[in-house]
Amino acid sequence: MLSLKYVAIEAENAETINTQPIVLVVTLALGNAIGIGEVIIYDKDTLQQTTALLEAKRNLIERYALTDPKRFWHFLHHLIPGHTLLIAALDSAGWDLFAQLRRLPLYKLLNTANYIAPTASYTLVGNDLNAMIQQVKDNAYTVYNLVIDDFKDITILTDLQKETDATFRLTVKNNIQKREFIKQTDILAKLKIELIEYPFSTELIRDIDHLASISNIPLYATANYSIEKHINNIAALYNGIIIKPSFCGGITPTLLILQEAKTAGLEIMLSAANETIISTAAILHLMPQAAKINPSFYNPNNRIQWNIKVENGKLEIGSSFGLGLRLL
Repeated sequence: MLSLKYVAIEAENAETINTQPIVLVVTLALGNAIGIGEVIIYDKDTLQQTTALLEAKRNLIERYALTDPKRFWHFLHHLIPGHTLLIAALDSAGWDLFAQLRRLPLYKLLNTANYIAPTASYTLVGNDLNAMIQQVKDNAYTVYNLVIDDFKDITILTDLQKETDATFRLTVKNNIQKREFIKQTDILAKLKIELIEYPFSTELIRDIDHLASISNIPLYATANYSIEKHINNIAALYNGIIIKPSFCGGITPTLLILQEAKTAGLEIMLSAANETIISTAAILHLMPQAAKINPSFYNPNNRIQWNIKVENGKLEIGSSFGLGLRLL
């Protein structure tokens, strides 16, 4: 178990959440090869429940013959139904291990012959302006991601833009109403915003349709595992879709959603969700199947050796097998 350097709270009841989430690292090993995945846990009860579930199913998981990562995901889906984050972590470890056993980087195992380095971005976390400014100074990127609870927080963006010429991507929380968005469209249009991540809901389709018609900033829907059946609705309303593999159940279902989103004509951004370099490595290996990427760089206490670096604003990965990660 590891701890995060920075914390980005995404839940609605943020005040009740432990301010120092735990990174539960799961591994699958065969010989010298070790596959790695992670689960971000926000409270002690969830940690106890998750570890207890893993121990209860450990023998069945260890006895599984890993001949196909996609079949392994289906096995997990039936073994621990409803535990999406844990399934995603084990699925990541399964793909990592399988690629190592085949002595291939994961992107080559996924039939991506050439890795195309995406533009790096950095997610600013917390709600203290001075702390965010310090993050900008410590982590010089050309693109930053900012999560806002309310459009009153838009002043944070204007203040941050005094400190950097970088482009910003804006993530809007569920509780922001359409009328608030409409009031701010003129202000938003004057700011250097590349896209707005706006939640998709079948109940809010009419609202989203109206927002898309009045905003000149591209709108991106957030995808989770259950969103596959709504791809066509999303394509009619949004410019793009943001896929977070952990929330979708792992690499396996993400591959399916990627294909459906491309068929529907949506721009695609892969995103890590307040996670460490483990999940960032996974989404990097899914490139260049997406137009954009939103990684996390909350590397916990240097306990993970990684083969990823930022060169001239681009994310480069080495030629190591699997995800290219190693626990120290």
